[in-house]
Amino acid sequence: MPEPTSEFNSLMATSYQGELLGEALFSSLASPGKNGATVRRLRSCRSRTGDAELLRPVLTQLDIDPGDDGAHRQKGEAQAELLGDNHAPVHGALRRRTTMVIDRYNRLRSVSPPDTYWPWNLLIAHEEALASFASARAGRGPDVARSGAWTYSSDFPR
Repeated sequence: MPEPTSEFNSLMATSYQGELLGEALFSSLASPGKNGATVRRLRSCRSRTGDAELLRPVLTQLDIDPGDDGAHRQKGEAQAELLGDNHAPVHGALRRRTTMVIDRYNRLRSVSPPDTYWPWNLLIAHEEALASFASARAGRGPDVARSGAWTYSSDFPR
């Protein structure tokens, strides 16, 4: 198998770190003591976490060190704490962020060494569902996440 490039390694580490941060952010925003429609929707986002675990086998296989998992989770928890119960900023930021992440996953797909497990389509589908959720919460489009897009991962092995 050809060696991955330094660009690939950097993109992989950044993607994994971002997934850890996002998982912690959604888990914190949708903590059990909170109520309301937005929190229930955030819980559905939280239930679709685990994308970092899709990337972990690739990191392990190619011996890429993404850094301290705990530090990235703490960043997500800190962001959630700053937001408190004001989730409105999440929607706009999430729409912008998912576009950047989709671009990163597409770039990873183009620079990926062959013959390795690549979850790009699954990860991109998840980001697209998050973007739909954020757009719907901001009143800018339909929420395809409500239609069951959050369950797509059950069709794929981990």
